[in-house]
Amino acid sequence: MLFESRTYTFRPGTLDSFWNAQLIRGIDPVSRPIMARVIGYFSTIGGDQDQITHLWRFDSFEDWRERLFFKHPNAEPYYHKVRPLMLKQENSFLMPAPLDELNPLWSNGRDWLPGSELLASITSHPEVLVEELKFQLTPGALGLFWQAFANHSLLTNTVFTQGIFASFYTLVGQQHEVVIYRWHESYKKREDFQLQLAQHSRWDSFLVEIRSSIVKAQTRLLKPSPLALLSPLFN
Repeated sequence: MLFESRTYTFRPGTLDSFWNAQLIRGIDPVSRPIMARVIGYFSTIGGDQDQITHLWRFDSFEDWRERLFFKHPNAEPYYHKVRPLMLKQENSFLMPAPLDELNPLWSNGRDWLPGSELLASITSHPEVLVEELKFQLTPGALGLFWQAFANHSLLTNTVFTQGIFASFYTLVGQQHEVVIYRWHESYKKREDFQLQLAQHSRWDSFLVEIRSSIVKAQTRLLKPSPLALLSPLFN
């Protein structure tokens, strides 16, 4: 199992054009086999602006290559339309964190794919957002980072694990990096969660233990795509 993250930075004011262009190319898994492996497209609402992040799950590198380079008839018109909108593209290959509690959709025999159950419905929760938390670690600190969760019982702490649906570490891309994804019903619910977490002694002791191993920590807030087939976790 292999995961990929792609983040595109767009020229200001062009995101609507990007979403409209998806319909030109086609977003169904029959005409584009890669769409059978999409986790979600997300636009940034907090953090770096004018960005869209794609998350994908593939069986293997070979599966990624076959699906990505499938010859779609509308590919060239699509590229001609969207490439002038883009300023930068970054991508990384990811592996699931070795802690089942941090990967509830891809552990214990589960393998979430489009068509599986929703995390939440945008219809019922129109303000839903996703929080992306990244820890860039010093070389060699990854094992210590995972062990710290057990040392402070965070994996059995329902405050900390609330809303987490995926956690990864980087295989190709920025090395020694951990990415944790958590969803919230609304920005207000996210604020409530942050307050609960800050008041929890285990979270504070966890941060104390790993502080010397952290090069950088950053958070982005993301909004699921308005197009249902590009947001199968929430539509």
